[in-house]
Amino acid sequence: MLPEGVTVIEDKNSTTDRTEDMIIMCRKDPDEENSHLFVMFSLNGTPIIGNEGSIMNVKLDVASEIAIGDYDIKIEDVYMTTSDFE
Repeated sequence: MLPEGVTVIEDKNSTTDRTEDMIIMCRKDPDEENSHLFVMFSLNGTPIIGNEGSIMNVKLDVASEIAIGDYDIKIEDVYMTTSDFE
């Protein structure tokens, strides 16, 4: 969940060095206000490399009227599977 006035720029999300051969898909959750679903996958079964560092970059648009400060972003329901969905 994102704070009010913060939205995901859906076509600007990117992978990192750990996931460079992966594809990221993003869509807004129609049932939740300002909630998004991200799916990252490899078409050839390439695994995520290593266990340190970021896996993906999510680009956000922050409305100009948002006050400078710290805001909470809630990340939930994270699933990682093998290429055969174990």
